[in-house]
Amino acid sequence: MSGTFAGVALAHFLIVFPFVVILSTAHWSAQLEAMEDLVHTLGGSSWQAWRYVLLPLSAKALLTVFFQAFLISWFDYGLTSVIGLGQVSTMTLRVFQYIGEANPVYAAMGSCLLVFPPLLLLWINKNMVLRAK
Repeated sequence: MSGTFAGVALAHFLIVFPFVVILSTAHWSAQLEAMEDLVHTLGGSSWQAWRYVLLPLSAKALLTVFFQAFLISWFDYGLTSVIGLGQVSTMTLRVFQYIGEANPVYAAMGSCLLVFPPLLLLWINKNMVLRAK
């Protein structure tokens, strides 16, 4: 598995999954379970409970959890370089490679490209959270 994309993806999953569980445990509470039970009491199906109750109430929490998981995995350098053995190329590895080569133009461009997706997701996250209030 080392030196392959699947190995790096599995390693990232094993690192990020505990953070996702910790961040989402506060949201999945007894109150949310009671709302799901209420849907079943009123004759709704499990699909309707998910579609009309759980997902709308969980949208902000899921967005935050997925954003945090993305950030942890996106900026990871050490795990990717160890598990990927230099064969799996990511933007973070490339930026450090350009810095090591003393190539300031590529390093600056790579850094901008490295920061752009999280900034875009942060802007989307901010708009969704402010819109939902």
